[in-house]
Amino acid sequence: MPTSVEVEGELITNRQSKYNSDMCTKIIDAATKGKHITGMMLAINCKSKATWYKWQEEHPEFKEAVEYSKHISQGFYEELGLLGTTGQIKNFSATTYALIMNNKFKEDYIRSASSPNTEITYNHIELSPEETTRKIAQLIEKFKGLGLNIMEGNLIEHDSQTTD
Repeated sequence: MPTSVEVEGELITNRQSKYNSDMCTKIIDAATKGKHITGMMLAINCKSKATWYKWQEEHPEFKEAVEYSKHISQGFYEELGLLGTTGQIKNFSATTYALIMNNKFKEDYIRSASSPNTEITYNHIELSPEETTRKIAQLIEKFKGLGLNIMEGNLIEHDSQTTD
């Protein structure tokens, strides 16, 4: 129940917090669908970033769920990127994808003002575009070794001959 107190002639209302622990599950569910901070806030009807950050300070389980949700969201987009760059998403736009990653996940995906390329920094390992391509090829081979064929269905054809 809200209570009011007068402080220096101003009426201050102390409202009951709308936070509840079910919100942790809801933001994790939103993240599994690719939602990021704003989408997670909408999923729990959080109307301001001030409240969002306040709840993280006041409720350790919420803060932990937010951090976990950020990883889930990033994983969602990284999976899309892998599918797109391996030809499994029709009309995939690498430029749009890079823009999304640069803006949503700034800590790990940095775009240099002096270069049109996206420099990926993850766990303090910096990869050039060539190294990134090589790493993706290694991962594809690793998947194949596990019996997983992400190229299944001839979505990508590897020809030994090239034609112009």
